Amino acid sequence: MLGAVGCYAWVRLNGPNGIAEMQAKRAAVRQLAEENEILERKVIGLSKETEDLQSNREVIELWIRKMTNKIKRNETKFVDPSASAH
Repeated sequence: MLGAVGCYAWVRLNGPNGIAEMQAKRAAVRQLAEENEILERKVIGLSKETEDLQSNREVIELWIRKMTNKIKRNETKFVDPSASAH
């Protein structure tokens, strides 16, 4: 009886759902947890940006000017040619 239990345990631990599979699943869970943390930080940043865009007129104006690539009257814009090459 003890030999049968030992044999069963060995097959379960070394089979397709054994230790190697558990380690692979744990690694996948760790990777997904790291990705979740990165995404949570992005969500927090985007939430802050959204809040600023909803309430701060200066931020709204700056965002629109950036998106439309326009400047105010009597304003000078300097362009670094080496920065645009990258």
